[in-house]
Amino acid sequence: MNRVVCIILFAVTLCISSCNGGKTIYEEQPPSISLSSTYPVYQVALNNEITISPIIENYDNAVYVWKIGSTTIGTDKQLVFKGETTGLYNIVFNVTTEYGEASADIKVIVYDTDTYRPFDNNSSSSVTDILTYMPAPGQFINDNGAGFSDITTMEEANRYVEQRFKESKWVSLGAFGGYLIGKFDHSVFNDGGYNIAIIGNAITTMSEPGIVWVMSDENKNGEADDTWYQLKGSDFDSENTISDYSVTYYRPTTPKADVEWTDNLGGSGTVDHLSDYHDADTYYPLWIESDTYTLSGVRLEAHNVQDAMGFWSSTPYGWGYADNYSDIDGTQTSEGYTNYFKINNAVDAEGENVHLQSVDFIKIQTGVNGKSGILGELSTEIVGIIDYNLIK
Repeated sequence: MNRVVCIILFAVTLCISSCNGGKTIYEEQPPSISLSSTYPVYQVALNNEITISPIIENYDNAVYVWKIGSTTIGTDKQLVFKGETTGLYNIVFNVTTEYGEASADIKVIVYDTDTYRPFDNNSSSSVTDILTYMPAPGQFINDNGAGFSDITTMEEANRYVEQRFKESKWVSLGAFGGYLIGKFDHSVFNDGGYNIAIIGNAITTMSEPGIVWVMSDENKNGEADDTWYQLKGSDFDSENTISDYSVTYYRPTTPKADVEWTDNLGGSGTVDHLSDYHDADTYYPLWIESDTYTLSGVRLEAHNVQDAMGFWSSTPYGWGYADNYSDIDGTQTSEGYTNYFKINNAVDAEGENVHLQSVDFIKIQTGVNGKSGILGELSTEIVGIIDYNLIK
């Protein structure tokens, strides 16, 4: 009896490994391709070579084809690619066997070392350095509930923002013109699609749009002292958009007082002190030494309205703004609401399109001047800034 059982078990094992005409199940599957790179894009300096070695499974007797457009540039399992001209190259790699085929889209950046800082395995997809945090007055400025703790210098304010971003917590830019400037630890390449993602806290009934600006480190000194280019959004050409708007804020002389302001159009008003909700002694940033300061930028038409029941809302803008609940270029995430931006939308001071191969710095500025009763001033809030190229 024991001998019969052993024979049957042996026969079953043999069938699993050699049935189907002597081919194993593994061998009959179509090929598959995965990339060995940490990020979904490769980089090579101008006039240098890079070897691209995809990870391929089920490749017996395979035929390999590498193409850029309709031009075949290789027929081996690996590709040695020489960067002879700067730019972005879209390469298609195809593997064909008798059991099927697989393909992979591979992007290669050929860069000039004088104008581009490459990323590496230690690079962060998020902004790593905050160079300037200059909010306008607002209900969350100096507020313990927003994470402030006796911040009295710009250096402390910048570190505050960095820490909040690390914890996926929002930072307020205050009323109109408030801004922050961030620096990536590498250059963000313009591939023609969405390159930058900005996480805010917009909801369906409350959008507080932030204007986005980018800069390349043209003089290579690591400082944000070159030219800012606006990333135009849906309201860029609107007759209600003011491209050169300025507001001057005045330090209150008594605790828990409203912050007064005047603008360059002859207007005036206040950032109201909401003592029942945010009771900091002042909403005027404590690290600003002067008793007045002026913030300038692009002002969009405010969308805030109050309904018959007394509830306030601020309806979304089309696209191209941070902290905006946009169906076109946004998505809801666990951290907040994310908007996506194209470097290709950069324009100069005259509103003319500008092609930037890459950018190193980003600025986000509250783009409206308005307030909504007990909800306070309209203020852009930011949770994080990301090089979308590295995660898409």
